[in-house]
This record gives sequence, C-alpha cells and structure tokens, in this order.
Amino acid sequence: MLHRCPSALLATLSAALLVASSSREAAALEPGPAVRVDPSFGPRVAAAVADAARRLEAPSCALVLSDFQDSQTGLTLAESLAATGRTASEHVESLWFRGASRLRPFAGRRVFAFTMPASTVVYLCREDLLRIQNQPRLLTAIVLHEVLHTLGLRDDHPSSVAITERVLERCF
Repeated sequence: MLHRCPSALLATLSAALLVASSSREAAALEPGPAVRVDPSFGPRVAAAVADAARRLEAPSCALVLSDFQDSQTGLTLAESLAATGRTASEHVESLWFRGASRLRPFAGRRVFAFTMPASTVVYLCREDLLRIQNQPRLLTAIVLHEVLHTLGLRDDHPSSVAITERVLERCF
C-alpha cells in the first residue's frame, strides 16, 4: 500500500502545527542523528527526519508505536521494532528518504511522501513537499507518519487522517 496525505488534511495539519514555539523549531534544525536523505531536498527535510528520530526517543511520542499494529504479524509496531533489536531512532536512521520525482502514486492528489509497509525506503514527492518546507513541524509529522508505515502499518486501516491525528496527539 502506498501512503497519501490528502490536500484537505494540509490545512488542518498546518493550523495544528503553527502553534509551535520558535525555540522548538530552532532545535529541530540543530545537528542530530545521522539520517539518509536525498541531499537535493536541502537541510530542512533532513532536519525533519532527524527531529522525528529525536521525538521517538521521548516516551510520550514512542507510545504511538503501541497504538498501531504490523499488518503482517499482528504485533504492535513497538513489538515489531523491539524484535529487530533497534531503538526507534536507530530505525529512522536506517531508512532511506529518496526523491520520487517521476512517481505519482495518486494522480490529482497532493502527496508529500509514500512508502510500503515494512519498506526501508520512503519516497519524497518533491513538488508537494517543498511547498511546505518552511513548516518544520508539519514536515516532521509527515516523516513520523511514514516511519509508522516502514514498521508495517498499512495505509488503509486506520485512515491516513487518523494515523496523522494520532502522531500529532502523541508527538507534538
């Protein structure tokens, strides 16, 4: 299953994330965990991936991994991750975030990023993602959403909106 982030969700996410304090946004741009992001996306996307890894180290955010199940095993994402012997931040650092300029999985819909359950690659949709690059918390929420899919969460149950709402609730 591919992930999509409908454009109707953009306004809701933007409003929820604009509440951020400037100090938190500045902290998101500080050097952090090593991440593997297509360099053509620039430092803000890499900073969002590093911020996602840092946020998952916080117990309150890590709870999001217990909220969803791996579509193949039925285990929670936290249990699936524990079975790998890696921490959540190590898992994020193991992923590849690559450009998907020619891939348009949902014609006519705004797509920020997508992956498949249990994949190690998250595809970033340049045009849509770069439009929101000045919204670091929104970028981080999108990355966290995709990280859940890389741990085995399917895109269609629960809905994309429900997944992102839970990420916002637990991690921001």
